[in-house]
Amino acid sequence: MKCPVCETESEDITEHSFDGKSVRCPSCGDYDIAGSVYVPGNLTKLEAEGRLRALQRARQFAKGGERPMIKSSTL
Repeated sequence: MKCPVCETESEDITEHSFDGKSVRCPSCGDYDIAGSVYVPGNLTKLEAEGRLRALQRARQFAKGGERPMIKSSTL
């Protein structure tokens, strides 16, 4: 799969019980995308700069050891 943020070839590491998408990207690292953002394609509709900004915000909100999650509040 392609990373929804930077479009680099990445790995889908989503667990079956998660309502969204989990990504392992060599450039962006590991992160999650909430289903409410991933399913309608809200993240991929943004320009590259907006997608990177959303991931940066998700990293700011992530608590120690948590994987950052892009959600509507970080878009």
